[in-house]
Amino acid sequence: MNLPYRALLCGSVPLLIVVCACSGSSMPDAQDATPDPPLTPPGSLHSALIGDSLCVAGIPRSGSLVPLAVERLQELGVGLVRTDLTWSLMEPSQGDFDFNPMDERVMPYWNGGIDVLGILDYGNPWATSVEGADDKVPPDDPADFAAYVIAIVGHFDGILDTYEIWNEPNAGYRFWKPELKGDPAAFGVLLKAAVTAGRATCPTCRFVFGAPFFHSQLIDGHIPFLEQTQEAHPDLASFYDVMGFHPYPFYPPTTAPEGPPPANEWSFAQMLEGVREVMETGGAADHPVWTTEVGWPIFGRVTPERQADFLVRAYMALIAMDAAPICWYNLFDGPNPGDFPPEDAFGLLTYGDPDTGVEHMPKPSFHAMAQLGNRFAKGRITRDLRAAGVVAEGVRGYQIEVGTVVWWVVWTFPEVTGTVVLPGSAVEIRDVTGELMENESADTAMMVSDRPRFFRLESLDSNP
Repeated sequence: MNLPYRALLCGSVPLLIVVCACSGSSMPDAQDATPDPPLTPPGSLHSALIGDSLCVAGIPRSGSLVPLAVERLQELGVGLVRTDLTWSLMEPSQGDFDFNPMDERVMPYWNGGIDVLGILDYGNPWATSVEGADDKVPPDDPADFAAYVIAIVGHFDGILDTYEIWNEPNAGYRFWKPELKGDPAAFGVLLKAAVTAGRATCPTCRFVFGAPFFHSQLIDGHIPFLEQTQEAHPDLASFYDVMGFHPYPFYPPTTAPEGPPPANEWSFAQMLEGVREVMETGGAADHPVWTTEVGWPIFGRVTPERQADFLVRAYMALIAMDAAPICWYNLFDGPNPGDFPPEDAFGLLTYGDPDTGVEHMPKPSFHAMAQLGNRFAKGRITRDLRAAGVVAEGVRGYQIEVGTVVWWVVWTFPEVTGTVVLPGSAVEIRDVTGELMENESADTAMMVSDRPRFFRLESLDSNP
């Protein structure tokens, strides 16, 4: 996760500079903002299995929480996690490789039947001439990073097959020091060296362009950062297989995935469309986009219930727009979920402390994810109901087919109450967390709100 502020030290007091939107990519005008257009055609979709689209980022890397994390991920039906394979821990001095810390981060999940998307990150203090550097300073010589890539990819041969190169490289003040905005040209050099080394070691592995933070907030956002990287490296498209995507709303994220109107906010659809347009200009139109991180903390207007709503709405839209897998950030809350910035409040489970007997308790978002990963694991989104013109204005939704069973998931945006006319009677209704709702009416007209509801229909013949 990328914090869109800078922490500067004045003596011992951190000074937070709250960041407004800056130039670097065109922003929607709040006065002209309208709900995002559907990116999916009126016909049938052929989206990924919903279960295969579920991923969690920010998992425990070591310690007593790891077995619990594996157990909870299995309950969720999540088959993929994203974690750091930190260079400075693996190679504390040049040529001195210690794979034990990496095995602790990978093997418990892999042994639990969960695949791992490994992030090849970050720098290494011994590999830079920057005085006092930490591990967020990139190496002077990309060949040093490439040697680490060869070592880690070779070590996990037959276990891992997908790697992301760095994380939010445009957030220079945090992940590509000391440059405030990162360095697009230098990142391109490092990416090319890393992927060249990785492919030589594992020709069947896939390599992901490390997802930039989307919005321009003092830094250049995903779109201008990618444009500058492509300009510096016209052959860039041949040096990555997948584009990473972090469609967070402005920090702290409180806006719905459908986006505007808050000023300068983007909908997920607009974000994805903009990134794909830039990729096309760089010759990467055929490269898939994966949402390697997204989430909302319990903060401000985002209650635990709204977090669950946004999770389902985001997953449905991103799967339908072919931006899966989608890695939710993160699994467990931290110890200070009420603090600002709310970095400790993104979890699917609350904070627990075994020393005091406080358990990690599932939030509504945990149950919402579990419904996607269990009831709908073998389902595919086959229809964008709004694009097909079969729901009223202001109603969003998708048709999900699980074998021969057909469901509609619907909600409203903006936050209003509306009516959806189903193509047949609903034989089962579930709320966003999977709870069975009473259904005493045989009427096909059902009231809906901004909280998603799942309707199981009578038959497969559900295309009016």
